Amino acid sequence: MLGNYIKLTKNIKIKFLAILLALFYVSLIFVWEYNKRIYPEKIAPINQITDNIKKISTRVSTGLFINNFLEFSFAKNNFLIDAYVWFKYPANKNLIEDLEKFSFKESEIIYKSPASIEKINDKDELAIFKVKVSLKFPDINHKNYPIGDHRLNIILENNYVTYDKFYFSTDDNNFEISKQIYIPKWKPIKTSAQAGFLDAKLNFDKETITINYPCALFNINLKNINIRETITLYLAMLGIFLIILLTLLLPLDPYANRISAITASIPILVLFRTVILQLSPAAGEFNKADFLYFLLVFCSIIVLFFHVYFYNIKKHNDFNKEKNNKLKSLEKFNDVVLYFILILFIMAITYDAIIT
Repeated sequence: MLGNYIKLTKNIKIKFLAILLALFYVSLIFVWEYNKRIYPEKIAPINQITDNIKKISTRVSTGLFINNFLEFSFAKNNFLIDAYVWFKYPANKNLIEDLEKFSFKESEIIYKSPASIEKINDKDELAIFKVKVSLKFPDINHKNYPIGDHRLNIILENNYVTYDKFYFSTDDNNFEISKQIYIPKWKPIKTSAQAGFLDAKLNFDKETITINYPCALFNINLKNINIRETITLYLAMLGIFLIILLTLLLPLDPYANRISAITASIPILVLFRTVILQLSPAAGEFNKADFLYFLLVFCSIIVLFFHVYFYNIKKHNDFNKEKNNKLKSLEKFNDVVLYFILILFIMAITYDAIIT
């Protein structure tokens, strides 16, 4: 009797250790994903200025200085900036009337000040506009939520003229963000800028007319520093899942403890879906929080089915006749279920981490 108890105790310790190692491995995967720099948004494609365009057109240097983010929300795709836009151009070209017609792609300029024009030297003038812009980014991708970083593609354009009249020129030094800016949950880590042109194609019957107009692209790479929300989501789901797995370590006889534990844990996991939906961005695509949640639900359903299966077997009249033999068989099946779930869980998390 004592030998069987020691053997059972060792078996439980091994299975409990396997559960802890699996959860520890998954935690390391999450830490690795949190620290790697992957931006789901690609740099917006723009056409490059050619040497032929430079020969026939006028060069206008442009830049952007973001003084503050008045509103900043990836969840609502709502960004309101207080900024300065500037243009440096040849003084003898008289371009200010056309330059002040600039806009931001997919966005709305809430306020634009009159141009503040200064002469830099005998040849060039500098026009500065103070603006407030409500930015929208249709390319925002939330597939890595809650641990993903993001890239913002701000496109300054002027679709009132073609590049035959002037083209934009810029570089990384012409795009700055105030060092005094504080963005809750996010940290700007890199900015870049490039100039080019966009095109609009107009179809008339069988003919196509292409209109090319100047633009400048300003990129911001942002690091997610909202570790509290990430820990809240992941630890809560893994904690509930741990309780469900521990039901496979409880004695098969009596069985009431297993049924009580599983019937209490599954509804909590289901109700936790409302918490995820409240915290997650309003987006159509699946994200990492969704993937982890439905993976845990799937594994929990397997555990629940095993418990229901055993409960039905125990109700049969012939169960007590060969109770010891059937308990040993079910204990082996119980171990198979446990290790299958752990392997499935590890493989699924690893696959998800690799493909993203």
